[in-house]
Order: sequence, then structure tokens, then C-alpha cells
Amino acid sequence: MESDGCENDVLNDNEVLHGTLIGFWKAFIRDNSKEEKNQFLMKNVETIMEGLTGSLMHPTSKGTLSGCMSNEHINTGTVYPDLMWAEDSNTGYKGEPERPFIVIDYKLPRILTIFDNNEHVLQKTWTNGCADLCKLIIQKKNESSKKKKTKKIRNTDKGNNNKMPDKNESAAQNQLYERDIALTCNDKRKLASILKKDAKKELDWHSYTLQGLKRYCENLNVAASDDKDDMIKKLQIVQPRCIMNAAPLVNIILQISGYMIWSGARVGMIIGYPNCLWLEADKINKDDKIFNIKVYKMLKMESFKDAMLELVRITKYAKTLAPNEKILREKKGNKRNFSTLKSEEKTEESDLFCDGGQCKRKRL
Repeated sequence: MESDGCENDVLNDNEVLHGTLIGFWKAFIRDNSKEEKNQFLMKNVETIMEGLTGSLMHPTSKGTLSGCMSNEHINTGTVYPDLMWAEDSNTGYKGEPERPFIVIDYKLPRILTIFDNNEHVLQKTWTNGCADLCKLIIQKKNESSKKKKTKKIRNTDKGNNNKMPDKNESAAQNQLYERDIALTCNDKRKLASILKKDAKKELDWHSYTLQGLKRYCENLNVAASDDKDDMIKKLQIVQPRCIMNAAPLVNIILQISGYMIWSGARVGMIIGYPNCLWLEADKINKDDKIFNIKVYKMLKMESFKDAMLELVRITKYAKTLAPNEKILREKKGNKRNFSTLKSEEKTEESDLFCDGGQCKRKRL
């Protein structure tokens, strides 16, 4: 996104505002919580936005979004975004803001590190991850239709994938060992899949041993070292490969996208200071239910000043976008929508009368 001139905005220089910002920043630094501490960071953004615009921000922390539907085969449920901001105080069922312009979720910083990859790697990982998710949904649907009860299989492998497996463990394991692949495998099908990806140069770089990475660096004219992460980062530039475990990337995007679609907010942010990821939804066509959502490059905020500049810029931009209509929300049963709630509130007000300074409800 291009700069909107946010860095040229001027706040009135007063001691109260200065003290408020310092107070929230100190609270953020001293807070030992892992995710919730990000709320103090966003309190600073809220304070600055109110100073810039001269109007109040209306936050809703852990707000309720009831009757959310994610799939026609999945029951409706209730979700609780960490923070929603609206331009007015109008609320509906269970205090949900009517027109939020941005929805925010807090994460651990390490959760967002998967987005610290180039665009080609992220696109491949997203595509493969979505394909795997579709297969899982179809599998669960088939199991449900057949009413089969499956036992939960516990993962008993507590070993380190980076540890070199024993040569004599099995014939399958030996084939991986010979190719400098640091994965544990005794299953023929799994072995065939791994070897196929290796042959097609699609196996995740994290699956190789240090020696294997050095060999690839030499073949691809990349400077080798004893640092696996450094070599993987260089190899991803020369020969991008998808990340084997796509779940963190897919789950995060689907979660915040769901919040945006259900709430109608056009912008979503995931904060795990010093990392930040933000998304923008186009106008939604409720007839064909196609959701085009842009995922922008992850931001690394190196300082308080840098963080405030970036977060305020995104928030200012979000306020300029007209919200989408709320869709994929349950309207059956006794769940009430905003218009129903307002009607009930007006009815309740008309049923009240004053008696000796006290408000009482009329008896029918």
C-alpha cells in the first residue's frame, strides 16, 4: 500500500497525550503475557487515531460474533475476535458492533514467522495447504456419512526431525539417509511420496540435513554455511519450495478472513509484535459468495515509532472503506438480528412508565 501521508500528520503536543502513550508502552513492555500484551500496543494506536481525527474510536474487546457459518456441513458457532473497532457505538445482539471497519487478532510473534518468506514460497504453500484441507474436509464428510467411529491416534514420535536417523533402522529409512533427508519413515507409501517430491525438487528445504543443504548450495551456486536457517533462506530465493507444514499459514488466513466476512469489516490485522500481518477484502458479492482477500507482506516493526506509523496508517486506511454486508450468519431459530433487537428495545422502552421517580414495566 502506498503512503497516505501519515508521517506528516501532527498531533497536538500536550503532556496528557504524551503521558498516555508512554504509559501504554511501558505496560506493553512489562506485561509477561504472550498474546494479550498486544492490547496495550493497540491502545496507543487508538489514542493516536483519536488525536488525529478528533473523533472517538469505539473498541470491542473479545466481542461476540454469533451464528457464524464456515461450511454448510459444519454447525454454526460463536467466535470472539480479540478486538474490533467501529466509528460509532451502535451495537446489536450480545453487544456486537454494527459496522466495524477493522478486526484484529493477537498471536505469538513466532506464529507469524512462516510469512517471512518470499511470495513464490507462500503461494505454493497456500495452494498445497488448501488442497490438503479440501481432502481432509471430504474425508471427514465421508466418515460422517458412514457414521464410522475412528479412534484418535496419538503421536508417539517425540524425536527431533533434524537428528540423523539410524542407518540400520529400516530399508526405507536407509533410502532417506542416502539422500540426506532428515525425516523418519518406515512406511512404503510415505517413502514413495517423499522420494517423489525430492526427485521433482518439491521437498521442503527443512527436510534436509545440514550436509544435504550444503550439497544443494554447491549445486545452485549458493554460499554454504553451518547455519541451516541461513542456507534455507538463500535456497528459497534461488529455488522456492513450499513449506511442508502449511497448517499455520492456512489456519491464520482462514481465521482472520472468517472474522472479516462474518463482521463485514474490510480490513483485518494479526498482531504479534514485532510482526504484523494485514489483509484487505474487496466488496463481497453475496450472490456468488466469492471472497477476494488480499494478503499483504508481513511487517516487521523494529521500534515503537515504526510500529505506530505502520499501524496508524493501516487503521486510517481501513476507516475509508465502506464495510461489507454481513453474510454467512445464521438467521434461523431464535437468534436475533440487529433490526429485531432495535425493535425489541423500542418496545421495551414504550412499556416503561415512571412511578415516584422509579421506572416500572407496564402490566399487560
